[in-house]
Amino acid sequence: MQKTVQKEMDTLGIVGKRLEILVAARMRMKNRITNAIVVQDKLREKSEGWSGVKEIRKWREKRCL
Repeated sequence: MQKTVQKEMDTLGIVGKRLEILVAARMRMKNRITNAIVVQDKLREKSEGWSGVKEIRKWREKRCL
């Protein structure tokens, strides 16, 4: 009886630790995504008036000449 209870407690402990790891990983991923969005917004502010499409067309035209 005592060993069975101990095994169940060990199993619950392992499951609990795994859940903590999964939750922490999800939170880290969410934080990384949020930070990436902030960086993209800052870069977008700095590149106002710049058009990537125009730039690529210019490069292609130079290459084809």
